[in-house]
Amino acid sequence: MQVIFNVLTLATLLASFNAAFAAPHKLSRRSDGTLTACDTWDFAGTCENIDFVHDQCQDIPTELQDVISSMNVTPGSSCQAFINFGCNSNQGQITVQSPGIAEMQLGNDAISSFLCTAN
Repeated sequence: MQVIFNVLTLATLLASFNAAFAAPHKLSRRSDGTLTACDTWDFAGTCENIDFVHDQCQDIPTELQDVISSMNVTPGSSCQAFINFGCNSNQGQITVQSPGIAEMQLGNDAISSFLCTAN
């Protein structure tokens, strides 16, 4: 009887252990908003929605590097778009707020990174 009890206890412990250390669920990344970047004026052509977290610098995805011609941002956020990577402002920056910039002049085909904050 003692052996059966020990086997059942061991089986129960193993099941609990497996449940506790099962593969974790994929956690979703927190996002404060979305920057929409398009390679053509008037939010046309190839566009990509880039989720962002406030107060964190983010480089533009490779496929949109130096080709952005229009940008928009989620209402309630304001973004600084930088010509350099790493949100370095020594080459210039522009402010993007909703309803966005449909025809970028400064920074056209030159944006490499951005940093957004809450309004």
